[in-house]
Amino acid sequence: MPFETGPCQCICKRGWLFKWPRWMVCLLVLCACAGHSRAAETGTLLAGASSNATPETSGLISGQLESRGLVRSRMRVEYRSELVAPVLKTPFLAGEVFAKGEILLAFDCSRQNAEMAAALANARATAIESQSKTRLVKHGAAGKDEAAIAIVALAKANAELEVHKVRLAGCEVLAPYAGRVVELNVRAMELPPADRPLLVFLDTERLELEMVVPSNWINWLKSGANLMFTVDETGLTHAASIARIGAEVDPVSQTLRVTAEFPSPPPQLLPGMSGTARFAGES
Repeated sequence: MPFETGPCQCICKRGWLFKWPRWMVCLLVLCACAGHSRAAETGTLLAGASSNATPETSGLISGQLESRGLVRSRMRVEYRSELVAPVLKTPFLAGEVFAKGEILLAFDCSRQNAEMAAALANARATAIESQSKTRLVKHGAAGKDEAAIAIVALAKANAELEVHKVRLAGCEVLAPYAGRVVELNVRAMELPPADRPLLVFLDTERLELEMVVPSNWINWLKSGANLMFTVDETGLTHAASIARIGAEVDPVSQTLRVTAEFPSPPPQLLPGMSGTARFAGES
């Protein structure tokens, strides 16, 4: 409200009614009127902003939504061995593709085979002795304790034989699935290193997409929801679908971890690639 007209001017003109000087009364009144005018303008601005604001939609967002994602293999193995034996052969080098059941790594187990043969011979000899003690007990030529000790010795020999069988089973590393070799840290005729894995390989047929999305997406994002993922490195777009939704929300960032699966990953899609996932939001 202008200060030259209205009640403010009227009060200023009647300032002589007060005991204070007229100029002081007018100054106080002008300050009060200025504050009232600014409050009115602020209220008008807030009302206009409120009228232009979009109401919340319970977490459902219309249009296309985006999130960054990282491609990972569902199965990744860092193979280490307790077997103390030189490497016999490494059929696959880093980056090469292998099929399920193929030999990825083989050791020279000549010593282990010899120990296995000795354990097998000891188990057979112990079995014969146990049978002999059992017959002697039947004829009264040996005590029952001797027969019991022979049976226990046979069990021990068989257990030692199983230990050697387990060791021999580690002489060849077979591929549990089709995939690719990521890293090879040993060569033929070398002993296994103790400070790092011998072999790192992963599954290339079951690739997943890991994303961190806003927690309020849980209102509409469900398992099975479709998305399109554009890879930064290649520029190609691949279809995927939500497989798993995280069990908890990060209370600090208010985000949720989500995992998607590719139905048939193409050869160009590799673990470690990143890109943008696009969802069709609900209205």
